[in-house]
Amino acid sequence: MRHLSCLIPAAALAVGLAAPPAALAQSPSTPGLPNYVSRVAIGPGYPDSICPGQPIAVKLAGTFPACFRVKEVQVIDLYASPFERPPIVRVVAVRDLCAPCPALIAPWLATTTIPGLLPGAWTLPLEVQLLDRDCNGVEHQVEITSGSAPFAVALTCVPGTGKCLRWSWSNLAPGPTCNAFVDPTTTADFTLAISSPVALAGLQGSFVLEPQGLRISALTATGPAAGMHMVWNATGNGAKFAMFADQAAPIPATDGSTPPPPVLTATVAWPAPGAVAPAVTRLVAADLIGADDQLLRVPQCPNIALDIRDPAARICTHNDCDINGDGYTDIRDLVAMVRCIFSPSTCPPAAVARLDCDGNGVDDINDVICCAQSLLRGPGPIGPPGPPEPAFGIEFGKPTASGAGLDIPVHITGADKIGAGRLVIEYQSARFHQSSVTLAADARSAWLCLDQSESGRVRVGLVALTPFVATNALDLVLRLALVPGAEPGGDLRVASAEFTGADGANLAAPASAPSMSLGPAGLALSPGTPNPFGRATRVLLTLPRDAVAEVSVLDPGGRLVTVLHHGALAAGSYPFSWDGTRGDGSAAPGGLYFVRARAAGEEAVRKVVLVRGR
Repeated sequence: MRHLSCLIPAAALAVGLAAPPAALAQSPSTPGLPNYVSRVAIGPGYPDSICPGQPIAVKLAGTFPACFRVKEVQVIDLYASPFERPPIVRVVAVRDLCAPCPALIAPWLATTTIPGLLPGAWTLPLEVQLLDRDCNGVEHQVEITSGSAPFAVALTCVPGTGKCLRWSWSNLAPGPTCNAFVDPTTTADFTLAISSPVALAGLQGSFVLEPQGLRISALTATGPAAGMHMVWNATGNGAKFAMFADQAAPIPATDGSTPPPPVLTATVAWPAPGAVAPAVTRLVAADLIGADDQLLRVPQCPNIALDIRDPAARICTHNDCDINGDGYTDIRDLVAMVRCIFSPSTCPPAAVARLDCDGNGVDDINDVICCAQSLLRGPGPIGPPGPPEPAFGIEFGKPTASGAGLDIPVHITGADKIGAGRLVIEYQSARFHQSSVTLAADARSAWLCLDQSESGRVRVGLVALTPFVATNALDLVLRLALVPGAEPGGDLRVASAEFTGADGANLAAPASAPSMSLGPAGLALSPGTPNPFGRATRVLLTLPRDAVAEVSVLDPGGRLVTVLHHGALAAGSYPFSWDGTRGDGSAAPGGLYFVRARAAGEEAVRKVVLVRGR
């Protein structure tokens, strides 16, 4: 996942998928949908049509606020009318008030079926109802919102197999963002693989380059499709193709137990000598239609599942960012870009032609961001190491707890010697699932900072926005979000560091790479042991600093049962046990209870179950 959180508070990357008119009814930004619904699919999916009089599948997806989960999908027909019309589809979600839950947004996916309709254009009424369930199991409405999604029922059905096909790239080179690099002298090949439940005798579709700029210079049938006839033509943003066999169905069926077969290789090339291409281009396959040996249609499967990764191949062109013309594309070029943009009279003519990284015809700081993002993606050739700089160093500060996980200060000394830099910081992915980096407030006017989060690591790019930075120190904050249910821990370390001086010469990385152990950074309360329990259960309270702490037991209604401790404690770990009695010494009845710890404005809760004998 890529961030610009060093530069602006947050940036979301919206990936647009090819959506047929009748199958994918709305987008997340469409006001017609009710709250918490971002995607709707009605019918079998393009290019198959919705048949008149046949049951119609409906799929919905979106995100709920913390703790809500789908309870059921209702199909409600409230219309007493002789005229046919779609029923209301209502998604009901419930939040259990007696079960602690992490404060995380919850993605969801739900499906149902509505009765068949006559041919024509229709509008499907949609509702989302949120309920709270109290500790007695009684549900109360919190919110209900409504919207709609248009769809159409065809006059007749196009014959088909009732099955669908999926596509992927079979030869993608690994990389967090760039799978290949293209320049005026280098092309890149991407091979399309098809997964179909039936063997195919024909296949047609499109390759789409987003945004426009690069071109497809060749399409070649490969693998089991190598002997098929093929015709294709280039388009303004890619190519269209059709391939077919004289007999049989050469593209084999797959059942998921073996990799899908490669069928077609697309060659991506530079647009034309002297042209400018985007820094990053996505390549996707679209509008695919297969045909089996009986010439029955096999459409492309609709894609609304939330856990499917973006299937696009990514092509980078960062070699165009060799501003200083030394044959390397590295962080020294970012320093040269800043000098050219802020002092155009000092910029060599050859460099001016390479400045417009984003291809909008304007040379500005956005071009520095464009090249810096390309360098973050890597791997690019790195220039020879420079002399050591004794004043230069990196260190981690003391972690502090945040609402999502940990905030760790990163302190860089010798910042006045730095023109640009790139860091890779690694952490334990089993404990932390997301990361971002922000600049200290006093550094935001003098530095450009970009970060890119991956599994277990974050890449950080730094560029001084003036030829000379006056301050010696540069402070960042690394923000790590905890995996739900995980505790802070593991090691944090700088895996690699590359820096260049304000004069454009490389600096040697610090002799020692900083690292630290991430222990508990805030109040922590262990699960009860044993749990359920009959005689007593034990919890362990851990305090990172001296504080006044309270450990108490609450019933499901939030009422106080007993206080296990209230008073000052030094930093450390302390065991507490509860024997199932109230504060007055009487026995509490069996059932669900909550052990709650509070200290220094923090709170932790654990659920325990008391079992009483008959």
